Amino acid sequence: MHRLEAALSAWVTDADAPGSPAANAAVPPAHASTHKLFAPPVYAGAVRRHVILDRVLQDHSLRVTVLQGPAGHGKSTTLQQIKTAHDARGWRTAWLTLDDADNDPRRLESHIRAMLMPRLRSGPRPRAGSAGDVHRDLAGWMLEKLSVLDTHVSIFLDEFQVLRNEALLRFFRSLLHRLPAHAHVFIGSRSLPEIGLATLLVNRMATVLRADDLRFTPAEVTQFFAESSDLPVSAEEIGAIYRRTEGWPAGLQLFRLALGSPAVRTSLDDLEGTGPRELAEYLTDNVVTLQSPRIQEFLFKTSLLRRLSAPLCTAVTGFEDAQDILVQLERSGLFLRALDSDNRWFRYHGLFSAFLADSLRRSSHADVICTHEKAAQWYVANDLPEEAVHHALACENFELAASTLTEWSSELLSRAELITLERWYDRVPFDHVVSRPPLAIRAAYALMFLRRRAKLRPLIDLMTLSAGGGDIAETTSPDLCRAMACLLFNDDTEAALDIIERPGLQLHQELEGFPAFELGAAANVLDFGRLARGDFEGSRKAQALARAQSKRGAGSFVGGYTSANAGINLLIQGRLHEALERFRTDSLHQEPLDASVSAAARAAGQIWALY
Repeated sequence: MHRLEAALSAWVTDADAPGSPAANAAVPPAHASTHKLFAPPVYAGAVRRHVILDRVLQDHSLRVTVLQGPAGHGKSTTLQQIKTAHDARGWRTAWLTLDDADNDPRRLESHIRAMLMPRLRSGPRPRAGSAGDVHRDLAGWMLEKLSVLDTHVSIFLDEFQVLRNEALLRFFRSLLHRLPAHAHVFIGSRSLPEIGLATLLVNRMATVLRADDLRFTPAEVTQFFAESSDLPVSAEEIGAIYRRTEGWPAGLQLFRLALGSPAVRTSLDDLEGTGPRELAEYLTDNVVTLQSPRIQEFLFKTSLLRRLSAPLCTAVTGFEDAQDILVQLERSGLFLRALDSDNRWFRYHGLFSAFLADSLRRSSHADVICTHEKAAQWYVANDLPEEAVHHALACENFELAASTLTEWSSELLSRAELITLERWYDRVPFDHVVSRPPLAIRAAYALMFLRRRAKLRPLIDLMTLSAGGGDIAETTSPDLCRAMACLLFNDDTEAALDIIERPGLQLHQELEGFPAFELGAAANVLDFGRLARGDFEGSRKAQALARAQSKRGAGSFVGGYTSANAGINLLIQGRLHEALERFRTDSLHQEPLDASVSAAARAAGQIWALY
């Protein structure tokens, strides 16, 4: 029986982490940020990159094109021009701008789905036999969806350098090496992504455009300044600017904006040998000084915002005409671009906002704190918790950060965004976590299923001190979480059962949301313990309880564990065909992105049954 316990404990360890089969069918998807699906708008006066476009558009044998260069080399603008050219050809196109939070697989999956589904639904009907098929991984799901289309598909992934999660990089390696002939993925990245490019290049399936390819040619620089009819620039000045910038697109735009300053024109000969960063700071400083004092104030205070909207900017600056200012700044080319077609959200270019923010920090620490505080309060009021936590931490309002994360943590668990919860938990001071039992308990569950033993230990030690107290309905009782930890990390089934089976602990309470999730998880622990003792009927009853709580719960961790134990229960009893049918049925309901331990354990159980 001990060997059975050891085998099954692996089942529980991450049994219902993101992607568990039966659970995910009822799990609400992670919220997709729609502004990430919006390509940069087409600006009047933008230079068409004919050389790059001709190179990309003529070779249909390629599957992957990477645009790699430092900030300000026009990767996003060039990708947008390629997308526009493909749109004009009638190809299906999709865009996704990645950010740091996409290192959470569940979040990335939601954005990939949001990016692709509107394009795929309008395609031809699936070929016979493909409808309803469910793949075991997101790459397989995407390839199946792409393969049924009868036209070219172009997928654009910008800011790819933010992805560091090894599992996600492996996913892209798997996807890109199997793309159908009519699909092409374009990637914008500051660094070369680790997606198996060497193999793709050797097989002539990929090409890389580096910084030297992205720089403007002398002819393009001349055209760039010729588009500004209100700004006469001599051929000598254009030549000097080209030598100073070496065709660096961001530098050229900064020069175009700064040439209204006589000092900049006269300093052209003095900028010989100036590095990109120093040149950007010098030019940005001059661009800002050309603005009115009111616009300068607006620029500095809003530079601390990761994205901007008129109501948010009004809350931060007090300017009631924030929308007019944002539109004016975008139209003037002042390194601000719209993130949606309605001009509701905007974002500064990273180089520009970094200079402004650094200047504000040097000039007024009080203004920095005040801006972050106002932004945090606005985001809380508008139910945007991630940005609220970010700004609350930036102004060291840890009370606000912790209280916001406490409320948000239940939603993150329900969507299986465990890495996101861990990410923000790591940044909140521990004393603010432990003073909020609901946050401590939810964080502990996330760390358990992510197998973060070292991080989890202080929380479990804390819960041990308050054993037997609290209220499950209020998420203040540590006992159910402690029982799970006994099973997962101490391999102590009896200690877990001692907690679950103690008098007064009612697992049949009809609660909703996270408390129901906890009760369902506890029922799974009970199921495991009874199965380990050979009490198959007791195990079956615990499974029924777990399923009932799972329907009322707000987490994805219960259903997959219950399903896994059900198959093992049948297998141990010798009901082989029933066990195989259980495994087969559960596999059909598996979500595309399912790399959890529960999926691996269920597959191992199925192999065991087949053997």
